[in-house]
Amino acid sequence: MPDMTDQPPRYTYPPTLSTLAIPPATLFSRNSHLATLAIGAYIFTPSSPPQLLLLRRSPTDSFPNRWEVPGGGTEPSDATLLDTVVREVREETGLSVVAITAELGWVEFVGRRGRGRKYDFVVEVGEGEVKTNPEEHTAWRWCGVEEVGGLEITTEGHREAVRRAFERIQAIRGGDGAGVGG
Repeated sequence: MPDMTDQPPRYTYPPTLSTLAIPPATLFSRNSHLATLAIGAYIFTPSSPPQLLLLRRSPTDSFPNRWEVPGGGTEPSDATLLDTVVREVREETGLSVVAITAELGWVEFVGRRGRGRKYDFVVEVGEGEVKTNPEEHTAWRWCGVEEVGGLEITTEGHREAVRRAFERIQAIRGGDGAGVGG
């Protein structure tokens, strides 16, 4: 597992994300029907066309050997939901988030612990090599939008979220996908 430090996360985010730069407890108090909060981190290469970082889940985990973006649930140590993004990216990829550039939306789901909500974000990371924890993920790869169709993604809902993320990144970058992310 990547080395985690006790230093506060250092990253930027636009003013539009200020409403999510709040403690998870605040989000729970505003949404009493939720039992869990989770995030997905969409890390794109700056190249054109863009590629997205996907991780293959461990064969002993739920959704065995299926592909997903980095992400996970909030923890009591997360000062804000955005800090959850930074922590999860670091834990699952070894990469450091330098910017959270956009929210892609959220979806509610029913999981093992009840109703949850997952927020998806576009993030930029610093230089570094992807390093996964084999207990959680056994492989990683950069994929273009056309490659995703041939992969076993965790759920069809997640596949659709990935497709929408590619559309959004191309719109942000002016059609060709260059200029934002990874």
